[in-house]
Amino acid sequence: MITLSHTVPLARGLMRYVFPHPDRPDAVIKVIRPDMLEARWGGRRGWLKRRARARQYTVYLRELREYVALRAREPVAAPFVRIFGLVETDLGLGQVVECVRGEDGALAPTLDVLVARHGLADWIREGVDGLFDELLRHRVVLSDMHIGNVVYGHSGDEPLRFVLIDGFGEKNVVPLCSMSERFNTRNTRRLYARLARQMAELAAAKA
Repeated sequence: MITLSHTVPLARGLMRYVFPHPDRPDAVIKVIRPDMLEARWGGRRGWLKRRARARQYTVYLRELREYVALRAREPVAAPFVRIFGLVETDLGLGQVVECVRGEDGALAPTLDVLVARHGLADWIREGVDGLFDELLRHRVVLSDMHIGNVVYGHSGDEPLRFVLIDGFGEKNVVPLCSMSERFNTRNTRRLYARLARQMAELAAAKA
């Protein structure tokens, strides 16, 4: 059992906290935010979500399934973070994933931070386009992609690159994206178009 409740999170997402792994500098631990459990899975509003056997941990299964599916096809670095496994913590089941760091050694900055700082610089637009190409080339199934779950960094000796830190895996009850490459391509293009709009809006607000 790893104790995280007295540790300051490295980051806070919409659904999860990100904590440093106490034994692995190359990894972080993601846990479902306790305040989101009641909001999403408690009360009358959460009755449908509670029907899923894995409940709040369905996201772990979704991402792990997509990670395994990619590695089964080709042994390459994925355009999303590597998943190392699961661990018991005092905040519930934790997901252990690779730690993507920026040039300064801290957690890699998210795309919204970069656009707010640099606007739509050529290297940002070209890098995000490159991520989009990689997602299409590897036929990655996306559940979500937005300006807050894309980061720019590296792991180990890899070069700096844009990488998806969550939001991958089949979310549909009927797995249309997994069943149809054409449908999946259309879904990826739709999510990328939304991401591009978010970038443009943020850049315009900064100008």
